[in-house]
Amino acid sequence: RLVNADTQIKQTPFDFKQGGRFSFSPDGKRVALSRPDSISLANYDGTGLVSNVITFPQVITYSEYQYHPVPIWAADSASLRVAVPPEDPMAEPAQLTNLWSIPASGSSPVLLSKIPAIGFAWPKNAFSPDLNQVAYIKQVGEPAENLRELHIAKPDGSGDRVFLQAVSLEFYNWSPDSLHFTYRIVNGTSAGFYLGNSENDGAQITSSIEIIWMGWLDENRYLYTQKAGDFWELRLGNIVSGIYDLVDKFSTATIVYDSSK
Repeated sequence: RLVNADTQIKQTPFDFKQGGRFSFSPDGKRVALSRPDSISLANYDGTGLVSNVITFPQVITYSEYQYHPVPIWAADSASLRVAVPPEDPMAEPAQLTNLWSIPASGSSPVLLSKIPAIGFAWPKNAFSPDLNQVAYIKQVGEPAENLRELHIAKPDGSGDRVFLQAVSLEFYNWSPDSLHFTYRIVNGTSAGFYLGNSENDGAQITSSIEIIWMGWLDENRYLYTQKAGDFWELRLGNIVSGIYDLVDKFSTATIVYDSSK
C-alpha cells in the first residue's frame, strides 16, 4: 500500500502477486520489489513496472520462512546491487553466491562476480554503501572446526583478501561512509563484538557476544544492544573517542531510532 503522509489517502499501486519486500531508491522515485525467486523494479506509484528483472531458484532455508535478497541502492539512485545466495546452502561441493548490478531502469542486469560465501551466513549487507567493496564469510578447514574467514574484495572479485580468520565468525554491517564495518566472534578467547576497517586489524567493542541489534547514527557513532545479566543495555559507541557510553538499561524493548537525531 502507498500512503500519503499528509492526507492519509491510501493507494494500492501493485496488483496481487506483483509486490514484494520493498526498497525505495534514495531519491524516492523508484522501488525494488524482492521476492523469494525474483526482483522487480517500478516507479514509487506502481507505474513503469518491470517484472522479474532477475530471476533465481528459491533458496532452500531448511525452515518455514522464505529468503528474500536485500538490494542496496547506489547513492545517485541510478542502479542497485544485490547478493543472491545459491539454491541449496548445504550442497556439496558448496555453491557460489551471485553478485548482481541492476540498472534502475530495469534494463539487463550484469553479473559482477561469484563469491564462496558460507551457507546461512548470506551477505545481505555484503555491499558497502558506496558499492565499491563487498564483505563475505567463507568456510575453511573441516566443517566440524567451524573455522571461517572474513573476506573484503571489490564487487568484481578483484583485490580479494582475508581480513580475519576465527571460529564462528559473523559479519554485521558497514558504516555509512564505507570505511568501517562490524563483526562478531562467537567462540574462543577472542569472542566478542568488533569494529574493523579495510586497512587495519579490528578493535574489540565489547566481549559480549549477545548483541541483538546494531545501527549507525553517522560515520563515527553507532548504537548497539547487549545482554548484561538479566537486563539489556543500550550503548552508544564513538569511533573517534573509543568511548562506549551506557544510554539505557531495560528488561525488554524494541529499538526504533532516527539517525538524523
